[in-house]
Amino acid sequence: MRRRSLLIAAGGLTGFGGLVGVHQRRRLSRWADRDALRSTLEVDVPDPAGAVVVTESHLESAHADLETLVDEARNARSAHDEPPETTLSRAVDTLEETDPDTVESDSNRERERLLDRLRRGLVEAGRALATIEADRGELAVDEVREEVDTLESRADGTEIAYRADSVSESVVQYAAADEALEDARTRIDWASERLEDYPSSSVGYLARARGSLADAERFAAVVDGEEIDDRFEERYRALADATETILEATEFEYDDDRLTYAFQARSFSQPRTDGAGAASVGDRALAVRAAAEEYARANTLEAFTDVPATGYGHPSSDLASAFETTGEDVLAAKERAADAVGKRLEADGDKPLARHLLAGIRDRIDTGDRRVESTFGEINEASDDEWIVALADAALLYRQAALEAERLPAGLELVAGRR
Repeated sequence: MRRRSLLIAAGGLTGFGGLVGVHQRRRLSRWADRDALRSTLEVDVPDPAGAVVVTESHLESAHADLETLVDEARNARSAHDEPPETTLSRAVDTLEETDPDTVESDSNRERERLLDRLRRGLVEAGRALATIEADRGELAVDEVREEVDTLESRADGTEIAYRADSVSESVVQYAAADEALEDARTRIDWASERLEDYPSSSVGYLARARGSLADAERFAAVVDGEEIDDRFEERYRALADATETILEATEFEYDDDRLTYAFQARSFSQPRTDGAGAASVGDRALAVRAAAEEYARANTLEAFTDVPATGYGHPSSDLASAFETTGEDVLAAKERAADAVGKRLEADGDKPLARHLLAGIRDRIDTGDRRVESTFGEINEASDDEWIVALADAALLYRQAALEAERLPAGLELVAGRR
């Protein structure tokens, strides 16, 4: 299959003629790239507001859960003549640093971050309490096993009732509930697996599982309306089918020896949750959210089927010859991505799903920034092949993010049921 060399943006570096040697031209070109890359990192990207609602009462309840467990561990330690080393100090630090009365938590994103810290603190506090009890011979493994069984039955019996006015407006909130329920199941499994050899760790995981079950209920309680379980199933299937159609038509082989950047873009940015897996266990909202993420990425891939992958193996002259990317091209790609995110927020920033998807795009732009930063570190050491491929890789990361933001409405329409 014949392939053309890729010029990501117009213009290479010309005009030096014979006045300077090849080495000097390369050095000057690289310094010009350096200035453009510095400008790239200075491009501001709009930051989407948090899409998941964490109420004040939810955060206060989570803080109270941790405070109760920390107090139990403190009392157990006080009653011990020679208490062992534990993780209690970390739990205490978390408790003090997340006090709802003293910590600014006006945004959903900040509340979500604090909630995550509080739930991780439960693991530390629970493990500390169990370590102290075990050191005194007071940790009853049989009782911990009974707690595993009790929580497992509770998790198995918990079903999220999807009640809302629309899938689009509720999918992110219900997905958070589904995710919390799945986290509880996972922690219970871990507790069961480690019970015989690491009972203290099991107690910590069970504390987190209890917190996650409470989170699932509180996330779900934010939304209300008519029952729409069947609509979630329909939207998931529509997204999955649309994604499959795109993937079947996408070329993932560049030539006999190399893959396309389309393959890299898909494999390096998979959703954190498997939509099919979530659907199989009845986590319908989580399945829709994951499928929306997958579709949004897949919908960009056709733009990269004639571009070789940059992220596999050591850059070669053959690979580098496919690109003529400069630092200015990287800057232009970052500016396009930032502009695309900003315009999409202006148009759809009132939609929780749009904010969620744009937050993921923002994360990938941050990945591009880290690529640019690492390229800086190699400005003197990188070979010409390594340099050009590094520039191309950064530009492609930004370009894919821009396309995803620009094409986001197609996925939003599928979730809304308008396609």
